[in-house]
Amino acid sequence: YTTTWTVLYTYLPKWAYEGGRDAILKNLRDRGSRERILTYLKNQALDLSSVLVATSEASTAFLGRTLGQIARNQEISVEEALLNVLSATNTQVIVYDYNLSTSVMETLLMHPLSVVATDGAGYDLGYASLNGSLVHPRCFGTMPKFLSAVRDRNLMSWPAAIKKITSRPAEKLGLKKRGQLVVGNYADVVVLDPRGVESRASYENPYIQSEGIDQVIISGRLVVEKGELTGDNAGQVLRF
Repeated sequence: YTTTWTVLYTYLPKWAYEGGRDAILKNLRDRGSRERILTYLKNQALDLSSVLVATSEASTAFLGRTLGQIARNQEISVEEALLNVLSATNTQVIVYDYNLSTSVMETLLMHPLSVVATDGAGYDLGYASLNGSLVHPRCFGTMPKFLSAVRDRNLMSWPAAIKKITSRPAEKLGLKKRGQLVVGNYADVVVLDPRGVESRASYENPYIQSEGIDQVIISGRLVVEKGELTGDNAGQVLRF
């Protein structure tokens, strides 16, 4: 995935958001400060039109729309659209920013010292119906996305790829008896089809399970069978 989750107000000049939400809203209402902010935004080498509104606790009106679409609908500049969204959501809005380089990311993935992980949280597939928020698709498809890239772009060997998502992270975190299929370790196993493993989660619809994963076993207990959850919550919280 070539986006980051970003708080929208961080696009503003630093002076405009120092002091928190009240200071931001005050600057957006003040004509002079607003013009200074707009000038700053227009002078940045950023493609604000592709910034996608992902989640907001204060308003759902803009969810799933880019600043470019909002600007066209309101017949204003994309910079003004950004400020309007901040005002309408009481500054409580998170967006997707397409600001990562695929080539740089692949170079890092192929480095022998790198490991693959995610800070994406776990969500129920029905979470979207609660508030319409768009969580990052990494929450549903990080590992399948990585493995499909390994397959389709021949980034590295399969053993090297599997090591980056199993034994190397376990070693770095100091997890004992995890990450390798050896006698005496916990039975953590994923059975997948290397030709068909794929993330189906997208920015517009992240709440979709991946393809190509047939079985998942955690600590010897079957939690996924034929691609479907069994209802057995075998995971546990790890404390360091």
